[in-house]
Amino acid sequence: MPSSVSGIGAKAGEDSSMVLAGLWKSQFSDSNQVTGTAEVKDSSGKQQQIRLGYVLVDISIASNPLVKAQDDLPGFLRSASKNVTGKPVSAARVYISLVILAVAAMIAGSLIYSGVRSSMVAIGRKPPK
Repeated sequence: MPSSVSGIGAKAGEDSSMVLAGLWKSQFSDSNQVTGTAEVKDSSGKQQQIRLGYVLVDISIASNPLVKAQDDLPGFLRSASKNVTGKPVSAARVYISLVILAVAAMIAGSLIYSGVRSSMVAIGRKPPK
């Protein structure tokens, strides 16, 4: 979630699935790291002076731990669909694909059954004279 101040991050909400995670790697105690100061108002409306400068930060993209699951998929279906597609899949698509798989299995089963049955009937017939 972007901040209203350029160059400053903001807290991620539940609507963002991915976040930019930063890990502070250096201390901000050296006076040569300070590039300037600024006057800002805090949440109570009181003016405060802050120091501006540079610090070493390790940045990575990660999933947002605050995002609530928007589907009612069981865990094994969620992980299986994510492993097959490489990305999260909605519950509706997973259930539709399971219905298509079941229909295809029934059609294939009935074709195999009728083929085997007609073969057995043909073998069991009395040969003509």
